[in-house]
Amino acid sequence: MNDDCGIKPPLKLVFTLSSLSRNAEKIAGAIPNHWGIENSLHWTLDVTFSEDKSRIRKQNSPENFALLRRLAINLLKQ
Repeated sequence: MNDDCGIKPPLKLVFTLSSLSRNAEKIAGAIPNHWGIENSLHWTLDVTFSEDKSRIRKQNSPENFALLRRLAINLLKQ
């Protein structure tokens, strides 16, 4: 939002459970880094395997195929 009109952006409050020591700077840096890695992996899986369009829904199949997709990505990265 524009500061010229006197409107401030909304404040976002986030609660996080962590085993990190009480160091606000360390925690503030770790959380965005984690989500950046997580989002990057999801994007790779979706583009490579169209994971978001997957219709695999029964029993343990979604977890099994997710494991196979991640295994394939890791093998391709080697």
